[in-house]
Amino acid sequence: MITLLPVLGIVQVGDQSMADRYAYLPFTGLALVLVLGGAELARWLRAERAAFLAGLVALAACGVLTTRQARLWRDDVTLFSHAIELEPENPVAHKVLGKAFAAERRFDDAIRHLRRATELEPLYAEAWWNLGVALGASGKPAQALGALEEAARLAPWVPDIHYNLGLAQSATKREDEAGASFLRALELDPAHFGANGNLALLLRSRRRFDEALAHFERALETRPGDPGARRWVALTLLDVGRVREALEGYGDVLRANTADRERAMERARAAIERARVEGREEEARALEAAVVGL
Repeated sequence: MITLLPVLGIVQVGDQSMADRYAYLPFTGLALVLVLGGAELARWLRAERAAFLAGLVALAACGVLTTRQARLWRDDVTLFSHAIELEPENPVAHKVLGKAFAAERRFDDAIRHLRRATELEPLYAEAWWNLGVALGASGKPAQALGALEEAARLAPWVPDIHYNLGLAQSATKREDEAGASFLRALELDPAHFGANGNLALLLRSRRRFDEALAHFERALETRPGDPGARRWVALTLLDVGRVREALEGYGDVLRANTADRERAMERARAAIERARVEGREEEARALEAAVVGL
């Protein structure tokens, strides 16, 4: 009874109401009852040898069944394909299998199972979300929009859904809507790396460099070593005239790309000339020293 208490479902753990793993510990007591009771019965019937042989057969059968069952847990595709064989109209199994296929870039299979999940459970926000992501990754952003809009309607509190919706809107040239989706994701999660980065790229394309820089820097705070974020911070610093800061803080990423290096050199030369014209010789020399590092 004690071993049953943690798995009675009084406190729900995850979405499932029951699971194989919950049975392992409680079955220890039942196994003891069967083994000891069987041994006592065999002694009473004077059939110890037969009981021993029956026990060996039972152990061998359990070993075979355990091996077969364990193979199903090799990966999500194997496990949830089997689940669908047993219960073809299980939306959760179709969703997880579709997500697993998408991770393997088998997008046709992924989309088929994710669509089936939404057919079986039209209010399943996670299935709509994963369907939209799979459609977008397979090069169908226009179709992804509808699925992601439905996911956002069903689960408006999930920042990643708004982020993925923004990506689909950007891919279909709906930039104003994309910006609104990225902002909504940031309202829910101000440190969202992807939403900050993509909103910054959108703002930068509209030459709103100061705003773009603020979002690039927030993205970089989330992942300080990310080379892409560091590059965009460096380039935007050049755009807003903070040339020395770009050269001294991000010279390594500017050196890594020939076009970036040439842009940095051009901006640095202009900044050095301007500093000298304005009589800021110390600033000009500091810029010259920073340029040497490029």
